[in-house]
Amino acid sequence: MTDPNAIQRDLSLSAEEYACILRSDLTSFIEASFYELYPGKRLDLAPHIEVVATKLEAVRRGEIKRLIINLPPRHLKSHCVSVAFVAWLLGHDSAKHVICASYGQDLADELASACQRLMQSSLYRALFGDVLGGRQSMHDFETVGGGRRLATSVGGVLTGRGADIIILDDPHKADEALSEAIRNATHRWFENTLLSRLNDKAQGAIIIVMQRLHLEDLVGYVLESGPWDVLRLPAIAEGDECHLIEGPLGRRFFRRRRGDALHPERESAASLAEIRRGVSVLCFASQYQQNPTSLEQIQARKAELDRRSSEAYRAGDWLTFGRIFHCQTTGTPEDEITDEQAIAAYERYRVLAAQIDSEY
Repeated sequence: MTDPNAIQRDLSLSAEEYACILRSDLTSFIEASFYELYPGKRLDLAPHIEVVATKLEAVRRGEIKRLIINLPPRHLKSHCVSVAFVAWLLGHDSAKHVICASYGQDLADELASACQRLMQSSLYRALFGDVLGGRQSMHDFETVGGGRRLATSVGGVLTGRGADIIILDDPHKADEALSEAIRNATHRWFENTLLSRLNDKAQGAIIIVMQRLHLEDLVGYVLESGPWDVLRLPAIAEGDECHLIEGPLGRRFFRRRRGDALHPERESAASLAEIRRGVSVLCFASQYQQNPTSLEQIQARKAELDRRSSEAYRAGDWLTFGRIFHCQTTGTPEDEITDEQAIAAYERYRVLAAQIDSEY
């Protein structure tokens, strides 16, 4: 399915009924806008997108003032928040002022261009009319109601500009988030420049959408200063989860069991295990699991596993030893390793140990 009209036909809706759904339900608008912007591509509408849309709709209604969305890479977070949501918001209230900031101006401009193209499309104009008007610079465009969408980079000058909603989409570049100096510069800009741009400090909203990159990234920083509504969706569920979805069919829930992949049709548990083996522990814990850890914590965990594996080896407890060895080599949590996997891991260890002995 690559055409919003095909969605309408499949649902057996009239054009008026379908337009009403797109205006009232953000999830449906996200899906239709994806096909409008990327014809020929396929979108698997996963439940996590519906959960994100539910949170964003609560922001528009003024029920959430501070929202954090943490998602793994390539899970459509920017399209949902910086493109579709902003266009949908301005369609409902063209007087709104929105500031969208990203780590670099190129990324900010790319998202602004997608939002502007969506608002220029026949699909959008059929739903909301001609909302764009006045100044039409890609990074700073106006609406007929006096609203604006400004795209800027983290650290950019915002003198004289205000916003009803501020969106920070990927405020850190992945490799630069490891630099304490760059992280602190982002924190200072957020605290000293961006926060002051809210038109109404009590009613204005701030959304931070990003993959976690460090314990002291912007999410870690703001969580120390006050309460935020946090939607944390790891690639692999670390425990049982239950997330609310609100839509045209009423309230329902997206439930995950420990070990469930977030979007198995796109990234299965097997493919995530392969990714896990190919990246560092720090990278997978942060960017994929949204659970950043420090190098000191990793070293302490490794030392503990080394101690326990030595004790198990000396005691001849091959099952425990194999379980720990499998955990160390694959990153799989110990309580998810079966006895068969533990025994197979011990056999792998014996083969490796024999090879090492023969070479030295």
